[in-house]
Amino acid sequence: MIRAEHITKSFDGRVVLDDISIEFLTGKTNLIIGRSGSGKTVLLKTLVGLHEPDSGDVWYDDTNFTRLDFRERRAIRKDIGMIFQGGALLDSSTVEENVKLPLDLFTSQSEKEKMDVDKLMELVASGKVAIPANKHHKSLDAEGVGSMLRTKINVNLGVSRDCKDYDVEMQKVMSAVKLGAEAIMDLSSHGNTQPFRQKLTSECPAMIGTVPVYDSVIHYQRDLATLTAQDFVDVVRLHAEDGVDFVTLHCGITRKTIDQIKKHKRKMNIVSRGGSLVFAWMCMTGEENPFYEHYDEILEICEEHDVTISLGDACRPGCLADATDVCQIEELVRLGELTKRAWDHNVQVMVEGPGHVPLDQVAANMKVQQSI
Repeated sequence: MIRAEHITKSFDGRVVLDDISIEFLTGKTNLIIGRSGSGKTVLLKTLVGLHEPDSGDVWYDDTNFTRLDFRERRAIRKDIGMIFQGGALLDSSTVEENVKLPLDLFTSQSEKEKMDVDKLMELVASGKVAIPANKHHKSLDAEGVGSMLRTKINVNLGVSRDCKDYDVEMQKVMSAVKLGAEAIMDLSSHGNTQPFRQKLTSECPAMIGTVPVYDSVIHYQRDLATLTAQDFVDVVRLHAEDGVDFVTLHCGITRKTIDQIKKHKRKMNIVSRGGSLVFAWMCMTGEENPFYEHYDEILEICEEHDVTISLGDACRPGCLADATDVCQIEELVRLGELTKRAWDHNVQVMVEGPGHVPLDQVAANMKVQQSI
């Protein structure tokens, strides 16, 4: 049964549906009759969620369809058949494209990408595509990221000292997913972040990513200089156990980088927040980057929980004057080495970059990044 309750819908101030309530019972044939422009198509689109009502609700049996997110609606739409005239349902599409749409939306990963399964597997095996999917993230609708695939939308969210309401942040997450985001980056930097992170991986179908170095200081509630290398590694483990699909780690910045930055005098130094934290910790303690020094242990954690590593570009240029300098390229070479070590542990890798570079250097930077 489909039931609409007090549906109102307007466009540019013109009311098309005005407090419409209607019920379609299972096994019954219903006709919606009206002159052109009376709102028949708008009603149909609203019933299947292609239009959001200004007010009112649409129910499918006992489920309030209006309150569901994008992926939850997809599950219900699998049971809906549609026959329509021309492009009346999706205005910009042909009949063939409209009929084909459910097949594109609801079939396998290879169908999502319009790609042969063997070709997709080949890209994953060669490291050109990553499919971040932690084995503990049970609500995940997995997506591929990389070469020859659709561009994926990532949304950065998280609680901070200025915005502490976890419920509000979760509403933002579900709004982002409803609008089609494939990944959520939890950049929370205040309070107890674990309950929010666990709620994400238990309820959110999008890929979840984090930056463990952000969480380290607030997790232990201690000054940065007092943290040990093992403290940082343990936070990576905690995030993996919580079901995070990918973690951004700034492994490529080392003590050698400190000397280079001081020697080459960048205009904007380090603009990466995670890179700045690691740089500061190394300067305070005199020790090597814990994510670099304990990289093998981190790989074991990621392999155990199926976590993808996003290698952060700590030395990315923050302005055009610093583009493609020694610090950036030296870090990129090191990230290439770390990528190969990850592959040896069956850990998928994504590499960030290149940062702020002039337009005429973009192609060269990408070529260098791919070759290294």
